[in-house]
Amino acid sequence: MNRRLWATACLVAVVVALPLAQRSPSPIGGRIVAAEDSRALPRARVAVFADGRQVESVFADDRGRFNVVSGSDATLVLSVTKAGYAVQHVMMPMSLSELIVKLPRAVSISGRVADPNGEGAVDVPIVARRQDVAAGDSTPAQFETVTDDLGVTDTPFDFGSGTQ
Repeated sequence: MNRRLWATACLVAVVVALPLAQRSPSPIGGRIVAAEDSRALPRARVAVFADGRQVESVFADDRGRFNVVSGSDATLVLSVTKAGYAVQHVMMPMSLSELIVKLPRAVSISGRVADPNGEGAVDVPIVARRQDVAAGDSTPAQFETVTDDLGVTDTPFDFGSGTQ
C-alpha cells in the first residue's frame, strides 16, 4: 500500500512540475529616464507584477539601466518609482525585452486644514489643477483628495514637466 501511494505521489509531482520546468525565463531590460530631458534616473525601483502579485523587484544602476527575469507566462506589469517623479505602470507585451520608461516630475501638496477654532478639519476636499500655458493647454488637469481625520493632506500629484 505504501509503495502504491509513494508511486502515485511521485507521478503527481512530475505532472505538476513538468509545465513549470518547460517555462523559459524571459529577460526584461531597459532604462529609466526623466521625461523632460531623457536624462538617466539612477536607482529607480522597478517592481514586476504577474497577475497582481509582485514577483521581482530591482533598482536601476547608475545609468538608469535595469534587468529582471520573469519565469511567468502571465501578463506582466512593471511599476517604476523614484523620489520626485510620478509612478509609472507599464504593461509588458510578451515580445518586448528592452524598453525605455520615461518618468515625469511629480509634486506633493502637504499641509493642514483647520477650522476657526484651530482644530483639524476632516474630509475637506483639496483640488489641484495643472495647466500647461506654454503648450496652449486651455483645459487644466484636475487632481482631488480630502483631508484625513486630523485635517492633514500629503498627496503626490503627477503634474508633469513644464507646468505652472
